[in-house]
Amino acid sequence: MHKLQKLLVSPSRVYGWSIIGFLVILCAGIPILNFDNKGQVPFTHFFIVFAVYMVVLFALSILTTIVYWAWFKKYWYINLALAASSVYVIDLYLLGGLLAGE
Repeated sequence: MHKLQKLLVSPSRVYGWSIIGFLVILCAGIPILNFDNKGQVPFTHFFIVFAVYMVVLFALSILTTIVYWAWFKKYWYINLALAASSVYVIDLYLLGGLLAGE
């Protein structure tokens, strides 16, 4: 438990580990998902993984606001920028595609 507390000592480390996790899932997941497909499918899988990461990033921005309140009061603009950009991408790709029927 002590090692986990060292890794999650600040929200910047939480966001850093989420980016590393996204890249690992991206590098490992796309070849697995594209094992027997041809063509533009890897690009589609990239956007699916990216959209899921944006949902996770939005959840992390809410969670870090609650857990790291003292940090949030000092650096509120970082969480606001991450939440706004992730909501924009979620609205643009996920909700826009669902409403358009794509």
